[in-house]
Amino acid sequence: MLVQFTLENYRSVKDSVTFDLQALNKVHEKTEHIIEKFDDKILPFAVIFGANGSGKSTIVNGLTQLREIILGEIPLTSITPYYFSEEKKKESTTFELVFTVNENEYRYIIKILSGKIEYESLEMVRFSTGRKSLLFERKKNEYHFGRCFINLKILSELYDQESLFKVLYDRYPGNDILSETMNFIKNEIDYIGTKDMAEHILPDIFKKDKVWDLFRQMLQELDLDIKEVKVVGEHVIVIHQVKDTCMHLPLAAESNGIRELLTLLPKIADSLLSGKVLIADESIRGLHPNVLKHIIGYFINNESNKFGAQLLMTSCDISILKKEFLRRDEIWFAAKNEEQSTILYSLADFSKVRDNRKTVDYDKRYLDGVYGANPYIRDTINWTKFFGCE
Repeated sequence: MLVQFTLENYRSVKDSVTFDLQALNKVHEKTEHIIEKFDDKILPFAVIFGANGSGKSTIVNGLTQLREIILGEIPLTSITPYYFSEEKKKESTTFELVFTVNENEYRYIIKILSGKIEYESLEMVRFSTGRKSLLFERKKNEYHFGRCFINLKILSELYDQESLFKVLYDRYPGNDILSETMNFIKNEIDYIGTKDMAEHILPDIFKKDKVWDLFRQMLQELDLDIKEVKVVGEHVIVIHQVKDTCMHLPLAAESNGIRELLTLLPKIADSLLSGKVLIADESIRGLHPNVLKHIIGYFINNESNKFGAQLLMTSCDISILKKEFLRRDEIWFAAKNEEQSTILYSLADFSKVRDNRKTVDYDKRYLDGVYGANPYIRDTINWTKFFGCE
């Protein structure tokens, strides 16, 4: 499970920001949302609100880009430091990931400067003993291994564009620690964005019988007036029941909202059945509020979330910004400071004295500007003058 993700000097982020999925002890509401794993109390859901351009996507995209860095899927020259400072371009961009697998917690750090890895390390804490171990540490092309990796060797020179993590895994795929950590990075972090399409996702999910079955049951549960979805070769057919007749329509004939759901639900089903972290960046903005709440409910309900799946999303839909629905530490805000740098903070950072009143709604207070992370509408256009009516 994902515990924590930290970014520094990355795109719109200047100073370090941390997206933390640990449940806070000071937040007492909705304790049934919490997933307890040994000493850790982890949240299965978190949402980032903020104005357009506030950096919401930068935070979640940073996590997916870290995955691509480790796996060697993108050139390191594509890593962009903070946009608005020439000085920061001379400093490293830092990614830090804390996650749990089985009975261990891991902390991975990588620092990148001018397309080269400046620093990289992996640490482990065993829940059973509480003992912390350094697995490896790398400074530029120099590295050393901790006790758990003392017998590992690299046969060739380590290049400054390649992750030591990936190099070790490729050489020792049977190593238990490398196997479980790389499996988390490679297979247990999934992403769905605005460019993902049902045409590409459904044929792949169709091959997974249990996931497909849950996806079909979700379709019926949400009352979408869809009798069945079929994959024929590379084509997706949507079947509607019209009185006594079954009508077969191509996916292209469906509304944008239905196509969005047919893109999202297979990913949701796959995440729930395999305990994946699913990142949804503005990809569920067209959903009806009741449908959106129901989908989030799959994750925060321990009856449907048996394997520790997590949903992380960005949104401007305040219909879910309700104290009767979410915990305060599940609600986050992204905003820009005076330097145009993204800052990230949780609703739990605010005093709960006033928010504790039954008559206070989080959504109303957010729109009123109490929590910040809101666009400031200046209303400065003189329409009469603009259209030459003076």
